Amino acid sequence: MTRILTGGRERLRWTAKRLVFSVLRIRQPVYVFDGTHARSGRRLRALHVGNKLRGRCFIERFYGSYPEHRVIGRTIVGPSPRHMSMPHVECDVKLVEINRLYVRRYKDAGYFAIPEWVEFGRNVVQDEDARYIGARKSLRTDLRAIRESGYRVVISNALKDFDLFYDRMYLPYISARFGEGTIAKSRGSLRKDLQAGFLMLLRQNEDLLAGALVKVDGPNVHLTTLGVLDGSPDLLRSHVSGTIDYHLHIWAAEHRKRYINVGHTRPFFDDGVFFNKRKWQMSIMPDRDGVMNMALKWIGEESLLIDVLSDCPFVYQGEAGLGVLCAHVVGHKIDANEARKILRRYWTEGLASLVAVCPGGFCEGVIEQIREDRRPNVHLCLDLKAAARIYREVA
Repeated sequence: MTRILTGGRERLRWTAKRLVFSVLRIRQPVYVFDGTHARSGRRLRALHVGNKLRGRCFIERFYGSYPEHRVIGRTIVGPSPRHMSMPHVECDVKLVEINRLYVRRYKDAGYFAIPEWVEFGRNVVQDEDARYIGARKSLRTDLRAIRESGYRVVISNALKDFDLFYDRMYLPYISARFGEGTIAKSRGSLRKDLQAGFLMLLRQNEDLLAGALVKVDGPNVHLTTLGVLDGSPDLLRSHVSGTIDYHLHIWAAEHRKRYINVGHTRPFFDDGVFFNKRKWQMSIMPDRDGVMNMALKWIGEESLLIDVLSDCPFVYQGEAGLGVLCAHVVGHKIDANEARKILRRYWTEGLASLVAVCPGGFCEGVIEQIREDRRPNVHLCLDLKAAARIYREVA
């Protein structure tokens, strides 16, 4: 009963928060971007309604850079796209920052809702020998490297260690990771996480390399914040993030915890943290505290937008949960083995569905074979129009 009441209070808190932000962010600037899609070299025009800072990571992924842009006015962003009033602008794609409460109406109007953030986590496995059963070769290689590295962890609640983490690890790391899109958590906010848990510091010999703030909530462990010394890209490439996840699982098992949440990442497969969490057998889940989504609608020539989607598969959000939209562009019809390769590449535990656009088509019987593999939530289609219809029906 206590758990039900707590869950009800949390849902009310999240709904109240989103209602407040629906008022605070009701009027948003309108930007027009005109640039070149990096891989294809084709002209790409995008209209973005929303906060420039929050929208930057989406724009950069669609272009491969942050192109020239101009402001053409402001508009109201309400529960339906009909509330928007702006000058007509020729564009290939619309990106509208919406409150998460509005997902259904924008979905019905032909938009995909992309969450700003997603989270990853997994159940704690007490048996160390069973913890990474079924690991792919890349993870087995990482595990061997971590065990041979000489890395060790130190658990601390000392304020001097926290200040070092905040100034030398956390701030440099998020600045290196997000650039001009960085929104740092305050020192006071992170100090509360320390009081509810601990700081895990990673050392090699006497050298500090990285750290993470870990919040403990009964049987659940939540890695809230990661930091790498001076934001070093070399350290990031040397498995420090995976090493922290590895040692956090050991700590959780030793303390009889049940679940590890390893925090937030962007909803894109090219994001290094996203890739790493999938590799470490984590399950994806919606951002529990999220307020905003990016609503995306294709308008321009389909072949251009499939080029964009090929480079930038993304996680979408719906009432049934999270899903993935991707494109597989080859000069032939795909058979069942190739379809299974698409699934291995994109399927992530925790997803409710996957939609793959295959403009080259597929061999006879492929869809039936995928269903026989017990994948009724995997959908293959020929074009973006069909993908949008499937999204409206299954998400």
